[in-house]
Amino acid sequence: MHPGPQKTARLAALALFAAMVGCKEASAPQAPRVTALAVAGVRVASASFSADGTFELGLVATDTHGDAILSTSVKVTADITSVGNSSASLPAITVKQTRAVQPSGLPVAAGIDIDDSGSMSSNDQNRLRAAAAQTFWETVFTVRSTNQIALFDFGAGTTTGLNDSRLLQDWTSDRTLLAAQLSRLAASGGTPLYESVLDVIGYVNTSRAASQFQRVMLLMTDGQPNSNTNRTNAITAAKNAGIPIHTVGLGPASDVSPLREASAVQAVRELAEQTGGVYASATDAAALAPLFQTLAQVSSQGQLITAFQITPVPASGMRISGTVTVTSGGGTATANWSFVAP
Repeated sequence: MHPGPQKTARLAALALFAAMVGCKEASAPQAPRVTALAVAGVRVASASFSADGTFELGLVATDTHGDAILSTSVKVTADITSVGNSSASLPAITVKQTRAVQPSGLPVAAGIDIDDSGSMSSNDQNRLRAAAAQTFWETVFTVRSTNQIALFDFGAGTTTGLNDSRLLQDWTSDRTLLAAQLSRLAASGGTPLYESVLDVIGYVNTSRAASQFQRVMLLMTDGQPNSNTNRTNAITAAKNAGIPIHTVGLGPASDVSPLREASAVQAVRELAEQTGGVYASATDAAALAPLFQTLAQVSSQGQLITAFQITPVPASGMRISGTVTVTSGGGTATANWSFVAP
């Protein structure tokens, strides 16, 4: 018995619909496959961590092309490997939320501010901070050749128009011009940290409009500020301008260094956390270049910010170390993280 014309038409329509659905499912884009992961830094506020053990990690997960994966559908997991000197009876860690910080699509204008205070002669004897700065702009220019860099330092003198900083190289996309100024980095003087932040934020804000550039500041320092007088002013200026400050701590300003000083760490942590940046800590000067490279990726390609909670909350001053893993597109990548409980 053969089906009637109407039934035949319905069957044909169903077959066509099934074929269309099958094609749509077959052509649906897959999530990017993650092949590498780097921790850009940490955001940890004393009050919130002490209250409930919450903190955030900035993550740069990249695919086979080296492009940042900014999908919040990625799976993020974490483990704690040690607290203090113990790897036994470890607290639990849970993932609370992952959000993506997307690039604006505008060219990047990044002000790099390098500590050239006298203590850098011992904390960075081989001037590896110069190579790290170069790594930063090489990465930024690779992403987009029209991105721009202005290079500053503090502790070694001042430039007319700035109160406590030198403008070593004005805005440029020219690698050669920037590299030519690296020889001027020299360790001398004190650490006018907050005053230099005011200089650089003011310069970036007035010389590069937010409507035309994605503005960011990178600050590297090894020590305690000379004075806290301008602490609030510096943070407020950056927040009002909408310019995030990514900070890199070395020596006393690094919470993973044996030279760590709690007040110096707190100063640079707070600058990042309060302005929308992340804080990265270098074990020594040799670790600066990879940290600068990751922060360059954050500045030009964006990042994932994942919030975690640790229970019970480790005591203040305890170093907490662990791993974080991102799974996407059938790939998995893992990186280490560490910070000292505020």
